[in-house]
Amino acid sequence: YQIATTTIRSLYENRRFYDSYPSCQRNYVWKASQQHLLIDTILRGLPIPPIIVVESRDELMGIRSWVVDGQQRLKTVLRYMDGEFCTAKRLPRESGVKPADPGCFYSDLSEASRNIFDFYDFPFCKLHGVDDAQIGATYRRLQYSSPLTFAEKLYSYDVRIRSSTNHYR
Repeated sequence: YQIATTTIRSLYENRRFYDSYPSCQRNYVWKASQQHLLIDTILRGLPIPPIIVVESRDELMGIRSWVVDGQQRLKTVLRYMDGEFCTAKRLPRESGVKPADPGCFYSDLSEASRNIFDFYDFPFCKLHGVDDAQIGATYRRLQYSSPLTFAEKLYSYDVRIRSSTNHYR
């Protein structure tokens, strides 16, 4: 694997390369409080866990990154930049800590805050030389914060394994 970073501004400008998700990925499920905490963390310049991707070549799009883990973080950042929600007005989990830029949409951020956000080094872990089975295993191992449902676990296994199982019935 390789650890890399890209600025959030660059990520936003190239987001079409990060819109590929394995079939095992959940839909977007983060609550407002989780979104607020992530944006607040970034505005404070604190570290976040890396997004884990597998790069592949697409005939039409060139190199694309399949997001194995971190879809919620990635989509939260993109949704914030698209103006779909504002920063927290208060941080209920953090008594005594005032949110960074309370109640601001991305377009309302001060120039200083926007620079912090836009040039934040968004971490990536790029996996190389992995197959579908390894992608599924990696995904299952990383879902410790929200346990997978039976269906989500099933979809995380190699497609060839699922189809060969049906062959023997």
